[in-house]
Amino acid sequence: MSRRFGAALVAILVIACGSEAKKARDYTGPRFSSREDHFSIRELPDWSMRRELGSVVFQSSRPGLTRTTIAVRAVKLAGAASSDLLPGTEKVLRSLPHAHVSSAQAIDRDDFTGVAYDVRYEPSSGHGAIYERRHAVLISKDGWVFHVIHTAPAGDLSSTAEVFQDVLDSFREET
Repeated sequence: MSRRFGAALVAILVIACGSEAKKARDYTGPRFSSREDHFSIRELPDWSMRRELGSVVFQSSRPGLTRTTIAVRAVKLAGAASSDLLPGTEKVLRSLPHAHVSSAQAIDRDDFTGVAYDVRYEPSSGHGAIYERRHAVLISKDGWVFHVIHTAPAGDLSSTAEVFQDVLDSFREET
């Protein structure tokens, strides 16, 4: 492959990927909305919804992936707590049993400040099973913090990673 062709291919891929991300954020199809929790996301076909411990939890109903969940927890940020939020989140993730936590990765959104952590851990109730988690923290300009958490048994997280990315891309604060 020539250098010129390779450079052109890279440029096309960058433009295509950038425009795809823009389309996802401008999603206008059916939405799930939780006014109580101040957010909405694109609808998740093949996922059931329940409330659990103050969070909205979506659970996959796809065969072999029924232990995969996406949870959203909304918290109104108190002024004094804002500087402690991300270090506190990372500390809690590191306290999970046998946890391996990645460094915070920035989430690129115009309407939110955000980071995500990848976590591998063994839940105390997991009977030796290893789980993986992608924990995103989105902070709105209006002072709301949204923890968006994708959890699955090790090896299954990648099967629904695209769904989780669609949730993040379509995530909208609702007032």
